[in-house]
Amino acid sequence: MADLTASDVTVTVKAMANVQGGKPVKIHFAELSFGNGAKTYPTGGIPLPGIGEFGLKSRMDWISVVSTSTPDGFVWMIDQVNNKLLGYTQGVTVNAAGAGTLDDFPVSSGPGSSTISVGLAGGSAGTHRLGPLKELQGGVAAPAATKINVIAVGG
Repeated sequence: MADLTASDVTVTVKAMANVQGGKPVKIHFAELSFGNGAKTYPTGGIPLPGIGEFGLKSRMDWISVVSTSTPDGFVWMIDQVNNKLLGYTQGVTVNAAGAGTLDDFPVSSGPGSSTISVGLAGGSAGTHRLGPLKELQGGVAAPAATKINVIAVGG
């Protein structure tokens, strides 16, 4: 399957504000739409479109995800240095015999593609922490249609 690219990300600017002062600054609230369950998450993140798509002309000083999680359970963040959208999730590693090991490795398929049950031998009842979030596996995870809100600041 092909990876998601910047051209697969649609930016819809929802609101704009201009701040005047020493250096004029634009603050734009936008919605990013991407994914269709067919194209995969690329290793290192989904490239973001150019600054013009966010309604900015000369620079993007900062961009941040406002709504970080989506119904598929993925958490989205911005890699400011590489101008990419990063996806994170938690997962359980299951060996060939079907035994589950609680760990903090990413899942290798999209949500809803299969169901697994994990038991905790000798574990106590309650909520168990799976460890820190891990970035989605490049070339394997295929996000469904996703919409997230961002704030872009620049000029």
